[in-house]
Amino acid sequence: MMHEEAQLDKDIALKIINDLYLQLENTSKYSHKASITYNIIELKNNIPDTNNLSKYRDIKRYITYSIQKLAYETYNYDHFNFTKFEELMSDLNANQKFHLFKQLENQAIQHGEFDIAEISSAKKNKQKLECYNKRPLYKFFKHLLYLPSQNSFSLCCCLVSIYFIGTLFLAPAPLKCMEVITYTPNTYATNPILNHFLNSISIITCLPGTPDLIPISFLGVFAVLVAKTVFYIIIVNYIIKEIEKKVTI
Repeated sequence: MMHEEAQLDKDIALKIINDLYLQLENTSKYSHKASITYNIIELKNNIPDTNNLSKYRDIKRYITYSIQKLAYETYNYDHFNFTKFEELMSDLNANQKFHLFKQLENQAIQHGEFDIAEISSAKKNKQKLECYNKRPLYKFFKHLLYLPSQNSFSLCCCLVSIYFIGTLFLAPAPLKCMEVITYTPNTYATNPILNHFLNSISIITCLPGTPDLIPISFLGVFAVLVAKTVFYIIIVNYIIKEIEKKVTI
């Protein structure tokens, strides 16, 4: 009997949710859309075994409607309720929360709601760290891309680090058996140490007349492939992140 009542309650809730979706399509005011979407999410939170992906999509809509409400239908007493927003996300995983805060930050910036963007950015970074702690190895590599994409200073620091690592890697091996890559250096300076640094810059930046790197083992081929791949991924990732900051998700 209790199972039948629970099923009946679930069926009623799903019918109400469907009716709310219809209302959502038939209203043009952002304040109404935000309120209706909030009610949909609350109902889904009270239904056992609700698909988290479905709630995640609803919360993305809620963010859009809420920010647009503040931007276009604002009143002096209106503000974004972070406590209520975080309660809606209580059942989502850290990665989903991170992307929702990221969307909130980007849309807040786009519509000039910089106070919201600042708070959201801090909460986004907190969720990102939680993701790293749960999956250390996988998140390490994501973190490797995440740091250079924060701003131009972070990118420069990362590229300088890559340069010094590459310079050490291209230094002559103390033993012949330790060589994995060989190249014939150009003469840019009489000082051998300075000349090595200049050759490293030439190789890394692919300047005209750059010495050709010749891998002499599988490890050498692998090292060159990984180094070039990481370098280009970091640059492309930074460009994508800069574009994302100016585009609504």
